[in-house]
Amino acid sequence: MQNSEIHLVLVWEKGLNKIDQILYDLNNCFDIIDVYKISWNKKYFSSNLSRFYGQNLKNGSFKEIHCGKGPFTAIIIRQKNPKYSFRETSNGRKKVNTELFEKKKIYRNWTGGGHKVHTSNDIQEASQNIYYLINKKYQEIEFSKLWNGKVKYLKNDILGFDGWKDFNELFEFINYTSEYLILRNYSGLLDLNSHIDDIDFLSSDLNFKYHINGIKKNFSKDRAAYYVKVDEKLYNVDIRIVGDNYYDSKWSKKMVDKRVKHSNNFFIPDKFNEFYSLLYHSLIHKNKFTYKYNDSLKNLAEINNLKIEPDFFTDEVKLLNFLQKFMNKNGYFYTKPKDFTVQYSYGKKGVKRYLWELIGKIKNV
Repeated sequence: MQNSEIHLVLVWEKGLNKIDQILYDLNNCFDIIDVYKISWNKKYFSSNLSRFYGQNLKNGSFKEIHCGKGPFTAIIIRQKNPKYSFRETSNGRKKVNTELFEKKKIYRNWTGGGHKVHTSNDIQEASQNIYYLINKKYQEIEFSKLWNGKVKYLKNDILGFDGWKDFNELFEFINYTSEYLILRNYSGLLDLNSHIDDIDFLSSDLNFKYHINGIKKNFSKDRAAYYVKVDEKLYNVDIRIVGDNYYDSKWSKKMVDKRVKHSNNFFIPDKFNEFYSLLYHSLIHKNKFTYKYNDSLKNLAEINNLKIEPDFFTDEVKLLNFLQKFMNKNGYFYTKPKDFTVQYSYGKKGVKRYLWELIGKIKNV
């Protein structure tokens, strides 16, 4: 429908004493498409809640106690002629759907204050919220008929709640919820050895770790190392985010914007950025220049019609000069990764990184 949007209004268990009043008001102001009564398994409730809000909410957190762990109601609405303006949100000042944002404040007041009612702020959040809760994409319900008055009952957790049945399921999910790419070593991805190999993601989404239901390996906030459970096996995953200085932020954003879909249904860099990001990785993210990626670099250079002699890839000085020209031309900077476990051979390492590398050397003696 022209100039209309689909949105979500969610009333948690502790706010359901006002559900009739909320439904009555919504029906007067919007078109109600569907109403769901959803139950999450209590074992996975805190994980589901964390993923839904993009916050690390432990079992028994204040928010969990405040909202309740019992069945809750999700209301899908259609709004005609939406208007947007800037408002202060829990994630800073954002441009939001003004009418729905004000309704949320009213409904929260009705339910005694706090966060017992949630509404989507824009189409992007609505799409993600709805997909998380009922596993339907925005376009599947965009033109739905009006609600028939019957509540639908669902007993399901957010997809991936106890891992993913296979990589296809994982990629199908994050292809819809996230902007991401796999930086390198993706050719044999579907046949990875879970004990040896790892997956290097780059995403513009701060909540990407929640989308994949990543299990953090350690407690340091700057570490990018996670596990992801696929087919009952734990795979090593590094999550790089635009702005974490793994690469220059401008370059990282460009890579995400220009990503392309691989034939196996996941996203990778375009060949131009794949070549230069791999060259950067082999020169800057290592203490010593490695020949590990030489074959890949030669192949990518040929694909990109770069006139480089084969023996060029054994000369570190020439490669650094070649990379420098690319960095200068595009206005990119060499950046020290916030993740101190990433080796860094350009400029000062910092105390944490130096100690980490020293420990690694001692372990390998």
